[in-house]
Amino acid sequence: WPHCAGVSVRTLHGLGCEIIATAQRHGIALDLQLPRRDEDEDDAAFWSKQILWKAIDVARKQRSSFSRSLDNLDQDDFLRCVSLWKGNLQYPDLAAANLPALGQRLATQAERPQGTPWYLDLYRLYEHVRLKEMGKRGLVTFDDMLLTGWEILIRSPDVLGEMRGRYDCFIVDEFQDVNLAQSEILDLLTEPNRNYMVIGDDDQTIYVWRGANTRFILGFEKRYGAKKFPLTENFRSKA
Repeated sequence: WPHCAGVSVRTLHGLGCEIIATAQRHGIALDLQLPRRDEDEDDAAFWSKQILWKAIDVARKQRSSFSRSLDNLDQDDFLRCVSLWKGNLQYPDLAAANLPALGQRLATQAERPQGTPWYLDLYRLYEHVRLKEMGKRGLVTFDDMLLTGWEILIRSPDVLGEMRGRYDCFIVDEFQDVNLAQSEILDLLTEPNRNYMVIGDDDQTIYVWRGANTRFILGFEKRYGAKKFPLTENFRSKA
């Protein structure tokens, strides 16, 4: 429909990729490699595995304090933990991130998980390997599309201004599944005019393992002075 020609439909991870690509066009020193296709979760997930395998190899060669624990490592469990940390803006070394004031108010230091406290040490090494030891350019995993995108917005007023200028309004579906990184990216981009609408059902949150939290949709009305429209009739199910 011609009237919709200016509408951009994308995932929030795709929006994060757009922010990173915009920063690179601005000449910001980001030596990062995006997946071959924006929003390609399979590519990015495979990269996460490769980074972890390399980090395990480095840990063993360096005889790290946790190297013996790696024999029983549940790789998927660790990568879920990384997703949760990054989705909640939790850094392996917050001080080293050197975030500006806004970032320091929102980001936190990742804590050692109960039962696997050494995960935090592996998280630090995982990040070092991701940025320094996986070839000429650091890799942007699925989680980093959001975390890096948010970091760019708080560090670069020029990129933030350009991204804000691209959109007149935002309509976000499935808002019950956003995490802190996604919520704060949207908060930054909608700040000038708050033409901002979300749709969701707090009973259908399924991405808790990646940091999704119902507090973002339940607190949206109060945070933004929004008007709430409950949809109380179900037209799909007869029961």
